[in-house]
Amino acid sequence: LTKGVKTRIVYDIEHTDIHFMPGFYFQSNLPVERTEFKVTVPNSVKLGWQLRGNLKELIKEQVEVGRNSTTYTWSAANLPRVQTFENAPATSYYLPHILIYIKEYTAPRENRTERVFGNVDDLYRFYYPFIKDINKTTDANLKQQVATLIAGADTEKEKAQRIYQWVQKNLKYVAFEDGLGGFIPRDASLVCNRKYGDCKDMASVLVAMCGEAGIKAYYTWIGTRHKPYRYDETPLPVADNHMICTINIGDEWIFLDGTDARIPFGFPPYSIQGKEALVGLSKDKYKVIKVPELKPSVTAVSDSTALKLTGKSLQGSVHLNMRGYSAWSLEDMMLYYNEKEKEDAVKAVVARGSNKYLQTSFDFKVSDGQDKGITAHSTFTMDDYAKQAGKEWYINMNLLRSFEDLWVDIKKRDVALENNYKSQIRQVVELEIPKGFHVQYLPETAETKSDKMLSYKISYEQKGNKVKLIKEYEVNTLYVAPEDFNAHNKIIEDLKKQYKESIVLVADQ
Repeated sequence: LTKGVKTRIVYDIEHTDIHFMPGFYFQSNLPVERTEFKVTVPNSVKLGWQLRGNLKELIKEQVEVGRNSTTYTWSAANLPRVQTFENAPATSYYLPHILIYIKEYTAPRENRTERVFGNVDDLYRFYYPFIKDINKTTDANLKQQVATLIAGADTEKEKAQRIYQWVQKNLKYVAFEDGLGGFIPRDASLVCNRKYGDCKDMASVLVAMCGEAGIKAYYTWIGTRHKPYRYDETPLPVADNHMICTINIGDEWIFLDGTDARIPFGFPPYSIQGKEALVGLSKDKYKVIKVPELKPSVTAVSDSTALKLTGKSLQGSVHLNMRGYSAWSLEDMMLYYNEKEKEDAVKAVVARGSNKYLQTSFDFKVSDGQDKGITAHSTFTMDDYAKQAGKEWYINMNLLRSFEDLWVDIKKRDVALENNYKSQIRQVVELEIPKGFHVQYLPETAETKSDKMLSYKISYEQKGNKVKLIKEYEVNTLYVAPEDFNAHNKIIEDLKKQYKESIVLVADQ
């Protein structure tokens, strides 16, 4: 391609199943002078569609009704190229696109109308045949395995936990699909013999084993957070891309995702938090349940740093304790790392202060308990950190400056800011005052509270010969909407001001 050359792309796709109609994205990585999506159907077919994403007002719609067919055309002109953003949801949340589907059709030469899609009943009616013949019988080896696992378990929850942990430990998740194989689970006995499977296969094993243990267990369709759709708004196959197992114990619904080997029993992966789950109860019954968003306290990080000042240099030690999603993610990475890569990973988590940070030792431990927390320790030195002006020494104790990079350029961004999970963070920095010095200045306490964004509190205190900086953060949302960017930016700007604060030490007379 050279400057001034125009490229025209025309292609045909044959779809042999009316349940899987194509979608179309109007924007591209290049500026679009004109784009058009055209669908022609017989008049016996009733077409449905949804326009999603931003810039929908730029898309024009035209319908031409002929004697035997109807043509629908959607077009747009002069669209800017796609912009990508950090910490953003999937592009399907904001790129303008259209989803088309067949509502109903009249069979040729038959006075009979067939419904296809229009509500969740229709979607479930389409999905159920994919699971109805799975695990008709239970393999003897699988029965024995379940009996061994649940022996001595006092409650259904304990039985389910043992089964879930066995699946996590013994079966490997491998993502693969082939045509409708992407929708049909395999029998649990086959999956267990192979010792691997995709998400549907993992769900099949969990449903079969929990059912054998007398626990109510159900196949469950769900869209990860890469999908912006809800079942009540978009009751189509495009609404989901994943399958899990849901169990019902008393009044509690527990979501089990066998594809995640690190998530403890009872916790959903962060990728499905807040999403709707389509739980298949029987041939004619289903239930749509929203997966809960876990509270910030579930994912908690406690970070303590002890500092000594030697001349202008710092010597320090770090003690880090992680629980929840942050710990589970780090643990997952560590499984595949050699010792050097583990050291680099820990350094990336505990590094602080400046590029002069030099890690001198480290170790980490993964808890064997249900919460699977991680603790890490490191020691470090940092040369030429303190600043001197006469008798005054300036030390910025904000070695970590969390969230300062999350300021949003409102003029350039109209896409939500995404957090992987809600969380709580507590950071404590304790500086030992050198002999012959005293504190002349401590910054004042600063605090901002927000129920739907970021809250923080920063405070300083002196006890004896030590100065302590305490920073507490709480991330209270998975998404910051564009209409909240001004308030969000105000929080970040206030944080940046606090991060510039230093304590002042003065030599004794």
